[in-house]
Amino acid sequence: MDKKTWIALGVFTVLLLAYQVWLYFYGHPKARPAASQAPKAAETQPSVSQAPNPTIRPAPETAEAKPAISLAEEGLIRVETPRFTIELTRRGGRIFSLTLKGFKGPDRKENKVVLLRPGSEFMATWFDYGLYCASPDSIFQVDDGKSLTLSFEGREGKKFYTFSDGYTFSVWIEGPETSRLYFRPSLAITEAQRNTDIAEHHFLYQRNGTLSSESIRKVLGPGKGTPGDNIGWFGLRSKYFLFACILHEGALKSLAATAENDTTMKVEAVLAKTPLSLLVYAGPLDYDILRKVGYGLEESYSFGFWLIAPVARLIFILFRWFYWLIPNYGWVILLFSLLMKIAFSPLSYTTYRSMKKMQDLKPKLEALQAKFKDKPDELSRATMELYKSEKINPLSGCLPVLFQLPIFWALYQVLRTTIDLRAAPWILWIQDLSAKDPYYILPIVMGGVSLLNGLLQPSADRQAKLTSALMAGVFTFVFLSFPSGIVLYWLSYNLYSIAEQAIFRKLLMKKPEA
Repeated sequence: MDKKTWIALGVFTVLLLAYQVWLYFYGHPKARPAASQAPKAAETQPSVSQAPNPTIRPAPETAEAKPAISLAEEGLIRVETPRFTIELTRRGGRIFSLTLKGFKGPDRKENKVVLLRPGSEFMATWFDYGLYCASPDSIFQVDDGKSLTLSFEGREGKKFYTFSDGYTFSVWIEGPETSRLYFRPSLAITEAQRNTDIAEHHFLYQRNGTLSSESIRKVLGPGKGTPGDNIGWFGLRSKYFLFACILHEGALKSLAATAENDTTMKVEAVLAKTPLSLLVYAGPLDYDILRKVGYGLEESYSFGFWLIAPVARLIFILFRWFYWLIPNYGWVILLFSLLMKIAFSPLSYTTYRSMKKMQDLKPKLEALQAKFKDKPDELSRATMELYKSEKINPLSGCLPVLFQLPIFWALYQVLRTTIDLRAAPWILWIQDLSAKDPYYILPIVMGGVSLLNGLLQPSADRQAKLTSALMAGVFTFVFLSFPSGIVLYWLSYNLYSIAEQAIFRKLLMKKPEA
């Protein structure tokens, strides 16, 4: 590649790093408006008159097809569903912990991940403390064979939890006029790269069908409340998971989030009235699952800012389809890289031919430099006239890079956010395409291949080759901490480029340029 091409790559690298910094401090771009829906929770929640008389029943045997309840340690009730394990406090019915099944933890060993760490206080109300302490006789369950309802009743209020076999469950709350809901202390860290995960922790709320997002770092300090009118749902998200509460618009008076530090956030929702019914989603940031749940939850999945979002959506769909054909995302990335190289090969051929012409013009360029040694303006004019007479575009080397920037940026967004690649193995030591290479082998090999690719390009001077070596080193350093999937894409793309150059050389040798 010539000097201008490497400059373009350098600018791209700076932009990519700047985008990372922007994500770190300001979080995800606001999502597009989503269709408003009323929560189905109201359809499944019992009214006061429907609530059965409080009785104690033995916990049913655990079954995979339906939720089951059991007593955990003292003061806790554990509910097992096919999707998660949730622990509730016997006093107040607060969510003490929630662990998702089927997803590996930060160490990628156990096939479960903690979403709400033990000691959490989710779905807490102010009347849970002091004024309300449920006795054993006021805690009961109703099991209809398909779902399980767990009820808490006390002097000041009532709560009903209804669990099924999905990632959603219903909550019905009745309490004093000025009831408040509390959620703390944010979601658990689920990734080995702690700082990367924390940077993705956000407080979300949807008002009038439009999603707003604030990073946990942005709400540090005293919380700034927002009016609760017309809020369809609110929640917390991490890099790969979401906890969201869906409710009827007008159910809240106000909503506020306060962060004490990077991992502790408190959300307070002031209820407009009770009884209140909620539909809670606690599960993965999987676009298809969220879209099936509805209510615009899929907008919490970020495809990037408006310029790359359409491209990212297309890449996301292609990846899902390729995975159906080849159930290994490592090979899917290699296939996608090959298709991108083939798609851009006509443009690459034009660029290669132009660079070859410039290499052949080297003697004439040196003659012009000697002739107009002390006249830079005339040298520039004469050089451009020479390019024009030879039908050479000196900026053609930048074109392939510029056209690929939106695609690479969109691919970067997909590979770093889609839960499909979380803990997805390729081969050998690459057992998680969403994490960096633990031994840095891929980025080092990628740097070497990038250097070789640059040195094999037709070049008009030695300076361009030195620039190639410098940029290859910069790319290696930048990619050391990138997810393995992104490094694999860039490595394979450069390997395909080397093979492409060999084909171009043969074509130009068979048909010399006039």
